[in-house]
Amino acid sequence: GASPVMERLREDILDLGQADGHVLIDGETGTGKTLVAHALHAVGPRAGRRFVTLSCAAFAEDTLARRLFGPVEEAAGLPLVEEARGGTLCLEDIEALSQGLQARLLTLINDQGTPPETRIIAICNGHAPDQTVEDALRPDLYYRLGALKLTLPPLRARGEDILTLFNRTAEQFAEEYGCDAPQVSAQEAAQLLQAPWPGNVRQLVNIAERA
Repeated sequence: GASPVMERLREDILDLGQADGHVLIDGETGTGKTLVAHALHAVGPRAGRRFVTLSCAAFAEDTLARRLFGPVEEAAGLPLVEEARGGTLCLEDIEALSQGLQARLLTLINDQGTPPETRIIAICNGHAPDQTVEDALRPDLYYRLGALKLTLPPLRARGEDILTLFNRTAEQFAEEYGCDAPQVSAQEAAQLLQAPWPGNVRQLVNIAERA
């Protein structure tokens, strides 16, 4: 998109991509946080190295601990902190980590020193409505991860980008399904621009597919 908030986001990605520190990404659901994490890796000095992703909400604590730190069964390969060594370890749903695993992650970060051998990009995908991402993490871990922080803009703040994204996405689906792309009337455009978009880009894509 060409909106000011997206221009600023692109600049921030380029700046933080070249930095050495760990990154914390926050934002509403559907704003593209995982895509931004990939972009940070791709524009930085670790671009040619491993990018390893793990959802911290997808596993029970014991399983998550083994996948992250080991020991793992021989057939399962290396723990992810070893697999990502020298590259980027992307931890989605960082707020789902227990206090104990947050402490182990903090120890890993501290042991790496500066600049870190492995960059950690932490994605916060949800916390209580009256909470901030800072409330969801141990203070010491938050300050280590949040020194470089990106908060992604919600779709409703992106102005004319909404229509551009909708039309482009609808055209892609029309080509995929072999039909004509929908023509958006002035009234429909106004509705798209004024919608609250709680699901952000993900919601827009779903609506464009059904259009």
